Amino acid sequence: MRSRDDVGNWSPLSNIVRWTWPADNAPPAAPAGLAAIVEGGKSVRLTWGASASANVAGYVVYRADLSTGPWERLNVQPVATPEYVDDHLPLEVAKVWYQVSAVNSAGVESARSASTMAPVLANLSRDPVAWKLRSVYPNPSHGFETVHLPIDVPSVSADAQIEIHDSADQRVRVLPVRSHVTGVVEVDWDGNNERAQRCAPGVYRAWLIAPGVRQSLAIARLP
Repeated sequence: MRSRDDVGNWSPLSNIVRWTWPADNAPPAAPAGLAAIVEGGKSVRLTWGASASANVAGYVVYRADLSTGPWERLNVQPVATPEYVDDHLPLEVAKVWYQVSAVNSAGVESARSASTMAPVLANLSRDPVAWKLRSVYPNPSHGFETVHLPIDVPSVSADAQIEIHDSADQRVRVLPVRSHVTGVVEVDWDGNNERAQRCAPGVYRAWLIAPGVRQSLAIARLP
């Protein structure tokens, strides 16, 4: 470094400062103890244990609509404290999963924490006014996976059911709906027909049959 006075005279060079420490390229320890609390059906508050590493500059939060991903990074800049509020929840999704990683000052990211699930749909509609079949998940799904069908059940006493039809519009399964419960009810289809045989891969339709309502959604089943 040199300095200059007001008439343009320069000083000699200063002493030399040398950086003798290596750049911090070691990733921090992954956070642990990730927990999710749904608040009012409008947001999810995440908390976790701070990383055990001393070189942590912040944390990165990831979210997915399925436990297997794909994962979306939620915060552009790392958050400094082990807490995050997700107030931009995806629509028509019954459950979301989260993971968290730690980042050091050099931007090196740790492995991610274990996943935690938040049942957001069950908190979104506590007193529905009409029957409604919401988006099923996972969709598409493999033959070994159970398909979940969330349904808005209004405060009426009536029988309702889900009918699963194949691509030829043949009914292969009937699933009752718990109509004595008001709110969001999930009906599960294990992929079997009425004879407990595995249905072939293909496109099926789930029909909600309720008083004054006939609504359907497509379900893709993979091998």
